[in-house]
Amino acid sequence: MLHSRDGGSTWKSKSYSIENMRFMSAFTILRDDTF
Repeated sequence: MLHSRDGGSTWKSKSYSIENMRFMSAFTILRDDTF
């Protein structure tokens, strides 16, 4: 979310993005299983 040039912030943002993607993926699979 933060467009900072700081390496730490960039890594943090990327890490958050990956976690969010994994969460959404698991959520989608869960919904798929339900229906």
